Amino acid sequence: SKVSSVRFSPDGRFVAASSHDGSLVMLWDARSRRRLATLDGHDRPVQYVVFSPDARTLATSSYIDGTTRLWSVRTHEQLASFDAGAGWTAFSPDGRTLVTGGFQSSSVHLLDAWTHRRLATLDAVNRMIHS
Repeated sequence: SKVSSVRFSPDGRFVAASSHDGSLVMLWDARSRRRLATLDGHDRPVQYVVFSPDARTLATSSYIDGTTRLWSVRTHEQLASFDAGAGWTAFSPDGRTLVTGGFQSSSVHLLDAWTHRRLATLDAVNRMIHS
């Protein structure tokens, strides 16, 4: 499997990676190098993983299945799923808001990472979003 995205958590405790040819995301403890979980929720390959600033939440995005998913780093449970035409994903500095956009979208989506609601869709003037 080819790795499509890999990230350290902001505190350096965790590593997450997604596979370009699979829908799974792996989560490891960086210190012990032990795999903590295999996150299985996407229907298609995951292109992007990113941790919240407090390292409590992991966001995963797939522009192929068009979703962004939020996961608890502690319990490994899926917290939310958004149909957001995702590809790239980033948390706001306070971790409250998630922004997504990507190959299959001409919009940028703002999502509330705490209440799991869509806040807004921003039109990108019918142009593809590139990070």
